Amino acid sequence: MQPIPRFLSLATAALSLWSAPVDAQAPLRSVLRQLYGDLAVEVRTRGDGSLTLGVADGRVSLAFPLMAVDLRRWSDSVSRVLAAPSPRRGQSATWNAVVAGPGVAAGSMALTRRVAPGDTGIVLLVTDPAFQGARTPLGMAEAKALAAAMRRAAIASLAPPVPRGKATAPPPKTPPPKKPPPR
Repeated sequence: MQPIPRFLSLATAALSLWSAPVDAQAPLRSVLRQLYGDLAVEVRTRGDGSLTLGVADGRVSLAFPLMAVDLRRWSDSVSRVLAAPSPRRGQSATWNAVVAGPGVAAGSMALTRRVAPGDTGIVLLVTDPAFQGARTPLGMAEAKALAAAMRRAAIASLAPPVPRGKATAPPPKTPPPKKPPPR
């Protein structure tokens, strides 16, 4: 039996995220679609302040709602976690940033940075309401890119979408009225 190539399994998992049911009232738009470590991540919004986070790896795909304000706060926390100074030589430290969806049956996303003698790493863990999880190790640059992308996605969800073909140019600037000459 031949193993399935990693890219093919990730592409299949990402496609399963795109086939999620769609509400007929407001169209979903994708504000983020990236690979981080071994996880395919997609964030969709209707522009009403809520997001649907979809994550998939080669074995599981997860999707759950998040509030855009919570995701923005999470990305700010992740930035602080990544900028935290390392502990003194020979000491250990662990920092966590967690965001959970609203309600009692929601998924969550956690980024953990652990610094210990001989063992340093960053791990992203995403779980759905049924506690199925997907996790992947991240590098520092990748974790910073994830935090920035999630912040942009949250901000995009807070703004209502502009319908296609309806974008308007700013009004032309008119010069101020001329003052009459002094008498």
